[in-house]
Amino acid sequence: MKTRHIGYKKIVTVVLLLVVTIGCLIYGVKLMTSGRHSSKSNRSIENVQQSGEQTQILEYEKNTQDFVKITAKDILENKIKTPLFLYVGKKTCPHCQEFVPILKKTAQDLKLKIYYLDSEKASTDAKLKEVGKKYQIEGVPTLLRIDSDNHFEMYSGDSDEELLQWMKGEK
Repeated sequence: MKTRHIGYKKIVTVVLLLVVTIGCLIYGVKLMTSGRHSSKSNRSIENVQQSGEQTQILEYEKNTQDFVKITAKDILENKIKTPLFLYVGKKTCPHCQEFVPILKKTAQDLKLKIYYLDSEKASTDAKLKEVGKKYQIEGVPTLLRIDSDNHFEMYSGDSDEELLQWMKGEK
């Protein structure tokens, strides 16, 4: 019987192929695992963002709770007494969320009543659209001073001090 000798080069080649194959498998498993963690991480970030948005909405609602809530119908049917300050905004608007605490503080300092029209459904509510057209509201937040003759002036300042002066009627 003849014995076959396996050459040294063949053994080294087979061992190297096994090492490379095992290395590729380990690398693939690590990639798959890190992908799972990454998507879990992305979900965590989304949850934190949603939580932050919910907090801002709750803060907005807290800041507007002392405002007198009115409807578009009330405005169109002149069911509110003028002169008045009418704030138009919505809880999901970041600019409204920034403006409302300033408006609240200024109104409290001056002991003024603020009427609040929630514009959350402005794209679907015909009466809200009509109010928007009547008072030339192009976006939110909007603050109007409506006098007894139903004439109105829109606030367009940039600072707390300008708001204070405007609400005092000095600007």
